[in-house]
Amino acid sequence: MSTRPDLLPADYIHALSRLQDTIQPVPAERIVQIVQAELKAPIDELFQSFDAQPLATASMAQVHRAVLRDGTVVAVKVQRPGVRQRIEIDLEVLRESLASQRNIRL
Repeated sequence: MSTRPDLLPADYIHALSRLQDTIQPVPAERIVQIVQAELKAPIDELFQSFDAQPLATASMAQVHRAVLRDGTVVAVKVQRPGVRQRIEIDLEVLRESLASQRNIRL
């Protein structure tokens, strides 16, 4: 949302952009658990290799470099645990805040 000034007031954009600098990566062990649960197979059956160190980390997901069994290099984007619930809560708070500012119900 911090990259969408067309949707939010400048104060919100500024506050959200500060959050981008403070995101800590999800530990590799947890990422492996998520990938295995979602793809229903052990990581070593899915990939020749899977880098524990993320290429990028963001508030909703992080990206890991991996190599498929056929040798294809890929980027694996893994959603952070609990992110869906946090987004739903944040959106509800935002709706209530905007509605109270405008005295309307969204």
